[in-house]
Amino acid sequence: MVRVWQDSKPCIQFSADASRGDGLRGWCKLCEAEARSSRYKKRKAAALATLAARRRCPIALLATHSPAASQHNKAPPIRSA
Repeated sequence: MVRVWQDSKPCIQFSADASRGDGLRGWCKLCEAEARSSRYKKRKAAALATLAARRRCPIALLATHSPAASQHNKAPPIRSA
């Protein structure tokens, strides 16, 4: 039975899993493939967004990760005469 859809499917549509009591995975092969595809698309979009942000403003992103780079964003000290 597929937990997500509460549907009965033949055992041939499930991958093997020796750690489970019935020897089958909890999700059918089709549901696993759809979940993997969805996860891949989400991660790819997030990675592309991060890459685009780094290309637009590299110093601002470095400032959040490096103490030396954060000095770039600080105002210079005021000198007295």
